[in-house]
Amino acid sequence: MKHTVDFLIIGQGIAGTILSYQLINKGYKVKVMDDHHQTSSTLVAAGLINPLVLKRLTKTWRAEEFIQFNKQFYSELEKETNATFVIDKTIIKLISSDNEREFWKKRSKVEGVNNFISEQLEDLKKYHFLHKNMFDGGLVKKTGWIDTKILLESYRMYLINKGLILTEKVDYCKLKTTDNEIIYQDIHATNLIFCDGFQSANNPYFDWIPLSSVKGELLVIQSEQLKDDYIFNKKIFILPIGDKKYKIGATYNWKDLSLLPTEGKREELLNNLEELINCDYTVLEHTVGIRPAVKDRRPLIGTHPKHKNIHLFNGMGSRGLFMAPKLGEEFVNYLLENKQMNSEVALNRYYKDYLN
Repeated sequence: MKHTVDFLIIGQGIAGTILSYQLINKGYKVKVMDDHHQTSSTLVAAGLINPLVLKRLTKTWRAEEFIQFNKQFYSELEKETNATFVIDKTIIKLISSDNEREFWKKRSKVEGVNNFISEQLEDLKKYHFLHKNMFDGGLVKKTGWIDTKILLESYRMYLINKGLILTEKVDYCKLKTTDNEIIYQDIHATNLIFCDGFQSANNPYFDWIPLSSVKGELLVIQSEQLKDDYIFNKKIFILPIGDKKYKIGATYNWKDLSLLPTEGKREELLNNLEELINCDYTVLEHTVGIRPAVKDRRPLIGTHPKHKNIHLFNGMGSRGLFMAPKLGEEFVNYLLENKQMNSEVALNRYYKDYLN
């Protein structure tokens, strides 16, 4: 039986979830194809929402715009899916030297950065689980985290209830493309959008883009002595997720792209953790995900240089939950109203790689 849709979207990670919802919300017929694989970066992501690069205390790209847009967007999506996945939680950067303290105070006076941090530091003496040399903490405002598992699973049920998802891995050999439509089995789509994360490396339509894969690992620990007042950060993050459990992460590996946890990265995370805390804990989980990364650290959004009805919404990286809602809206306006994409994320900046 023929099913006609406006958009066939491949992938239901962060990008595919957010973009498909925006298109559905505008009244377009959408079908999402996703094999529900357990190794996507979204399923193991910490989900941190943070407007700063904490190492350098610099503001992230378009931070104010994304923060303003995200509040309403995620609130609406929570209501639509009848789920709660946004948790407001302040990040505190652990400070253990006079140089770090002076650097914090200096950066707190910089225009833009001062919207997110203040010069006053938090006294950490009351946190007995921290090593004594962690004597100050810098508060980062307008931060929190998104429970990506709840987000993805609740939205998946939303799609299932509406009959809008096909649970299978895309077979490129079954894709038939013409200037007027995309045909996949019984699905006839006006447009095809790939939101396939690191798997774009094997996508014959977009295997020319400069997308690399980065393996990330994180731990989940349980501790009765740790406190969930803040998300603590210094080299790693300690993210409270409830029930005395905490995510510890994350690592980066460009060489080993296996889907298996590695003992070396486990030790790296635990060594960094034990430099910060002095309390008992139990490791409950060790998870792995593969992230898509772009050499200029900007997403890849736009239309295939040859196939004008095939598009890409990818390369969000570790800040996908922070950037994707606003960039998704801009992409929708590009698709439906022919508005120009921001040049820093527009796919056409790499057209030369396809033509060559």
